Amino acid sequence: MLGSLQGAIPLLIGLLALRLGVFERHAVGWRLLIAVTLIGVPWWVFGQFRLDQKLWPAAWVIPSVRVAAGIKSGFGLAYRWQLGLHAIYILAITLLVDRSQTWERRLTAVFGAAGRMALTNYVIQFAVIGIVFGNYAIDAKTITPQLGLAGAGTLFGALIVFSRWWLARFRFGPAEWLLRSLTYARFQPFRRPEAVEV
Repeated sequence: MLGSLQGAIPLLIGLLALRLGVFERHAVGWRLLIAVTLIGVPWWVFGQFRLDQKLWPAAWVIPSVRVAAGIKSGFGLAYRWQLGLHAIYILAITLLVDRSQTWERRLTAVFGAAGRMALTNYVIQFAVIGIVFGNYAIDAKTITPQLGLAGAGTLFGALIVFSRWWLARFRFGPAEWLLRSLTYARFQPFRRPEAVEV
């Protein structure tokens, strides 16, 4: 249960940013990007080099640190230091797209189909990673960072191709169609009247 809540933290942060209008056109500026960078980079460095384990005992005597430790553990932030870099990447790409329609078209052409099938692709990734790293196929200890990066890139590239192929034939991804049908309490149109290029 706690693992599910921890996994939902990035999603909840994204929903909060959406509600606050962070991703609306011209809402993302250099000041916001710089502010997030000033927070995100130290947060990432702090977690990457396990500075919390080295510095935490010395700071434990401070009452506010003890409170922060409880919040960090309770909300799963102890191992979410990657969120610092995630936020920088997202805001940098959002700022790039916001300032350049050319880049918006380029990124949409490459990632648009995969984005429209985000839930389906997430389920596929979860299944593939679960099988690969669940000691069914490969011992996770034998995966080097370079091999992991290459595997992640290959998997995502395959999902981009799959998403384009699927959306040329169907209106939604399978998971998106199911969620949409449940939301409207009736089956939604699934197959396209005729195959089109996406």
